[in-house]
Amino acid sequence: PELTVYSGLLHKTVKDTVVIYPLPTPQLGSDTLFCPGATIALTLNAGPGDTYNWNGNFTPGSQTLA
Repeated sequence: PELTVYSGLLHKTVKDTVVIYPLPTPQLGSDTLFCPGATIALTLNAGPGDTYNWNGNFTPGSQTLA
């Protein structure tokens, strides 16, 4: 694809390759049931260079939910 930028009588065209990668498909494993009021600890493996965003900006590999 190419991009052309105009400013008054001047213009600049740039051509480059654009690579669009598919979105990753999460592998969540088996379903887990737990009783109301109980807690559950989730441990995740994001892989190299990936992160998870939990509540706010909390990004470690595990989270305990109640």
